[in-house]
Amino acid sequence: MPRLSRKKIFLFGFLAVLLLAIPLTVFVVQQQQETRTRAEAATILQLCPPDDTNCPPLQPPFGAITSQTVKKGDEVAVDVKVNTQTNSLTALNFVVKYDPEFLALKEGGFEQNATSGFVVIPGSEDATSEGVVSVQMEINAANPTPGISGVQKLGTITFIASEVTATEEDPEKATRVDFDQTLSDARSSDSSSEGNEPVIKSALGTDIIIEASEEETPEEEPSEKDTSQTPEGGGTDENASANEPPICDSFTADKEASTSAPFLVTFTAEGSDSDGIVDKVSLSFGDGDAKDLTETGGIGEDSAVSAQLSHTYQNAGTFTASATFTDNDGAVSDSASCSKTISISQDSGSIATPTATPTPLPTLPPTGPNDTLVGIGILGAILTVLGAVIFLIL
Repeated sequence: MPRLSRKKIFLFGFLAVLLLAIPLTVFVVQQQQETRTRAEAATILQLCPPDDTNCPPLQPPFGAITSQTVKKGDEVAVDVKVNTQTNSLTALNFVVKYDPEFLALKEGGFEQNATSGFVVIPGSEDATSEGVVSVQMEINAANPTPGISGVQKLGTITFIASEVTATEEDPEKATRVDFDQTLSDARSSDSSSEGNEPVIKSALGTDIIIEASEEETPEEEPSEKDTSQTPEGGGTDENASANEPPICDSFTADKEASTSAPFLVTFTAEGSDSDGIVDKVSLSFGDGDAKDLTETGGIGEDSAVSAQLSHTYQNAGTFTASATFTDNDGAVSDSASCSKTISISQDSGSIATPTATPTPLPTLPPTGPNDTLVGIGILGAILTVLGAVIFLIL
């Protein structure tokens, strides 16, 4: 039996390595080229004035609160919209809270948008609790795609402006209609995502300024309680005393610094009033957003209250958050004694946020061979032919 020469042994080894390297290279490139769409916390829920085409915005910044001005007795329409961003949604539910002192829900509650890709789940709409509207929606069975993406108007909530918010001292004073983000959620069509992955990035409310009707004049907001009362028969009531403003006992944040935005912070404010009850807790987050909590908003009716609220900072910077307490006589606590500094050193600008457009689910790129794979295949064929020629020559 003829012995194989050293050259032939080398050639056999070369061909074996070549046959192993080509499929291995193709496999690695295919793994690198694979494109998958994963759910992420990017979706934005927002309450908007009717026919506001830039709400929610398609490009950053996304944290602006809208407002509208109406007269007492007017109907107030608030559109519920969603910007799915990079997600494709199959279902969502939202809870909207409003102050029944200033707004009354019109009969019918939430009216869904007939052109939306979502429909209300029968029996899920609940407006029986005063100050709350709860709605669950799912993708329309007739929708041609497995998920909804882009900007969608889900429907409209209509209120009646029942009480004036604006005063001569503060003509821009408003009542806010807002989402309860802890009870609002959405579900993505992405099968590769875990069920507990957050989908909603932020849920933004809207301010409603209610002015007096033509027959009424705005009430002047009391700036100071009259401390002198004249009893019957004239003279001065010796028992009359000045109202003591409430005080802030504690103001804390679960986190105070971050190296990236968005940054979610939960604030806890505790305060008390020595000669009355606390009617309202006002939190200002330092980034232009603020929120009031009243008895109907969850603080109760007591001389000592504790309020907790979460807020998402969308941009980098240094922000001074503060809380004030207002008692039943209109006295306000000192905000300087109840503040916290939040520092975000780096924005999330390095993470590209695609512009959301009302288009169907993005089409994945073709799974066939691309230019890289074709090039590898041609190179492999050339090397194989070259090896065979060398083998025959040797």
